[in-house]
Formats: sequence, structure tokens, C-alpha cells
Amino acid sequence: MMAEKVSVDVTASDNTDTPTVAPCRSELLCFLQQKAKTLAFDHLVKLCADFYRKDEIIAARSLVEQAVSKRLTRK
Repeated sequence: MMAEKVSVDVTASDNTDTPTVAPCRSELLCFLQQKAKTLAFDHLVKLCADFYRKDEIIAARSLVEQAVSKRLTRK
């Protein structure tokens, strides 16, 4: 299965607040985006933890951290 492109809004590097769209490839983020409205949170967590490798989860988390303005907590 080939990963779809996920567009992530990031702040431009020229210190302006103009967001730019950077396409990223993350099968995990595509899966979450497609299933978030149909599956319960606990089921999504279990599916992702069982199916995806730790390095894939860390890479997806890193992409999300780049796209949001505040730091994500670690649990």
C-alpha cells in the first residue's frame, strides 16, 4: 500500500506568519485522518500501536509537532 500525501501547514522560514503547505508522506497520518471520524480514539490508538513500528509513529508525531504551534506532551 502506498502512502498518500498529507499536507501540513507550516510557518514560512522568512519569519512571517504566512502559512505554507508542505506535502508530507505518512501512511499513519493518512490512516488517522481517514478513520478519526469513524473509530473511537481508544480503538485508533490500539490499531496504530499494534500495526505501525515505533519509528513510524515517532516520524508522524514529528510531522504533527512541526505543524502545530505548541509542544505536544509525552505520555
